[in-house]
Order: sequence, then C-alpha cells, then structure tokens
Amino acid sequence: MLLSLCTCFLWLSTRDLWTVQAQDPDTDVSTRSPHRDLAPNNVDFAFTLYRHLVASAPGENVFISPLSISMALAMLSLGARGYTRAQLLQGLGFNLTKTSEAEIHQGFQHLHHIHKESDATLEMAMGNALFLDRSLELLGSFSADSKHYYGLEVLATDFEDWAGASRQINEYIENKTHGKIVNLFSKMDSSATLILVNYIFFKGTWAQPFDPESTREENFYVNESTVVTVPTMFQSSPIKYLKDRVLPCQLVQLDYTGNETVFFILPDEGKMDTVIAALSRDTIRRWSESLTIR
Repeated sequence: MLLSLCTCFLWLSTRDLWTVQAQDPDTDVSTRSPHRDLAPNNVDFAFTLYRHLVASAPGENVFISPLSISMALAMLSLGARGYTRAQLLQGLGFNLTKTSEAEIHQGFQHLHHIHKESDATLEMAMGNALFLDRSLELLGSFSADSKHYYGLEVLATDFEDWAGASRQINEYIENKTHGKIVNLFSKMDSSATLILVNYIFFKGTWAQPFDPESTREENFYVNESTVVTVPTMFQSSPIKYLKDRVLPCQLVQLDYTGNETVFFILPDEGKMDTVIAALSRDTIRRWSESLTIR
C-alpha cells in the first residue's frame, strides 16, 4: 500500500490521449477527425487552468472537467464580438490565424458527439444548458449556432424568484448527473439574469474489479498534521506501474471496460508542486509509453 502526505489525482480518457498522439507530423491530415486538431489546445489549456486553480487555492482539493470548461467558453464566443470573442478563443489556446472559428466549433461539435455516443459499457452524459430570465430573448443566430454545435438547451427562468430559480436549476443538474450533484445553488438572493451550466456524468466499470469484501478502513494523510480514516480498496493483480526517474512520483494506470483509463499519480512527500508544474502533453505521453506491467 502506498502512503503519502500528499496525493495528486488525474483522470484522462484514453480517447483524448490518442487524439494528442495523432498530431504526429507524418499523420495524413485527411484521416483526422475534426476533434483531433483541438486536442493539443484542450490539453494545454487543461493543465494551465489546473495549475492556476491549485496556486489560487493552496491546500484545497481541486477537481475539474477541463473539457467542460473549454466547451462552455467556446460556446460563449458564439455570442461575443470583436476583442471579447478573440480573447475567449485565444484564452483557450487557439491561434486564429491557423485555426478558423468554424473549425473550432466543428471540432467541439464532434467531441460533444463522441462523448454523447460513448462506449456502451460506460455511463456517460455531457451537455449544456442556459437558464435565461423570462424578460430576455436570445439572438437568433446565437441560439441556432449554440444548439447546432453544442446541443445547448435553453430554459426560461424567473430570476426575480431566486428560491424558485435555484430549485429549478438544482433539480435539472441533479437529474442530469443521476443524483450525484445536489443543491449546487443555495437559496440566497442573486442578481443573475442568466446562468450557463455544463454538466458531465461518468460511471465506468473497472476492467479488473475490486472485491468489496477487501475494502477496509485505513489512514489517509491529508497533510503533516491532518489524518482521516477512509474506506480503502485493495487489489492484488498485475497492473501498469511506473516509478518515474524524471519526476519525483509514482503512478499506476487502471483501465475501465471500454475505452477509458485512469492514472493515479502519487508525488513523493513534499513534491506535489514539482509534479504539478511538470504536467504537460509530453509528460502524459512519456508516462503512457513508460508504464510496465508489475
């Protein structure tokens, strides 16, 4: 069993890793799907955002869906103009002289489709919703484009009744995430006139299932002074493992049935910041190529 004062968790889809690797310069452009050209930008944005959030909330847990954030911001650009529109897309890492806006939205459309039509062995739901005050009306072009590319669902909401509006939004999110996210918004007053929601739900089955009978309570070291007891899963079987000789960490790869994979990354004690700073496409590629069955 591995114990440490700090842990770092990263979940990546093997489908997304494959799209990154597909950027080999020798790859025939005609064989690429629209979303593959987005992959490098999406991955770079994900790690940049993650590092920023970790730095802004030291000692806090950070759990995000980077693709959801990229998709929501790209969709918002459909309703922006001029400098604001360019800043949204450039902030996501896109070079608008090399990639047209049409290509960006078509890529996200395809990404949304392949996640929506995910492997039958997995439960996967992803979508966008805009809760709009009844006194407002969306521009027709934005409404049409956002629905076409991103599957946006627009729901009329009475924001003058914040208690009712928050209940409407919470019920929607709870339903879309199969009860996993509840009471996202409180009943406190809000001056909002629209709220954009991107939801994602994932439930996979381990390719090598853990035996529930082997789960037992163990100490988890949050930091030097805080220890909590948590249910800990155990398994004895061959797994893909790496003791990194470049970065101070160990990692294991576990597979789900279907086409999804999870990396568990365990930095050496006191080396969390070093590992986070080094997260990149090249690091993930090197890890995936260096793992061996142990």
